[in-house]
Amino acid sequence: MKSTFLFVSLAFIVLYSCKGERQLSDTEKMQESVRSYYFLEDSAKVKVAITDTLYLPSVFEMLGNVRKNIGLVQMDIDTLKIMIDDRSYRQLESIESENGSADRQQAKVELLQMELKLRGLEFKKQQFIHTQRVLNHLRRKAWADVAGFNVQVSYQMDGEMTDAEVMMDGEFEVVD
Repeated sequence: MKSTFLFVSLAFIVLYSCKGERQLSDTEKMQESVRSYYFLEDSAKVKVAITDTLYLPSVFEMLGNVRKNIGLVQMDIDTLKIMIDDRSYRQLESIESENGSADRQQAKVELLQMELKLRGLEFKKQQFIHTQRVLNHLRRKAWADVAGFNVQVSYQMDGEMTDAEVMMDGEFEVVD
């Protein structure tokens, strides 16, 4: 009776352990994540290599710098908007007074240059916001003290070899 119980228990343990899913290695997780990110076929050969590790204290430091930069860019945007408004009102006054057309043309060019600079600053602000979003994701998905990895990726698509670098979080999912 004892030997039967022992045999049944051992058989149950063996069967239970065989039915479980095979755990993927870290490299296989990275390869699957890259395939998913780039919409590659399951049969595509993907090579991955970690080139740098990003630790959580660095992420907090970078987040602080990004927040500060967003504030500084916003101050530049606000200042430039005031300057554009002022220049626009002066241009309207010069049109009403019918003063020299050469001055109006110069004012118009300066106004357009300021608006172009404003669009550039707004674009820069959006880039900082995107960086902040990525860093917040890395902060949330940190594993132990590791927030993420820079990973060098090589894969073949349509007969051409492609090299890229991606950012992965602590769970080996492509972030950016």
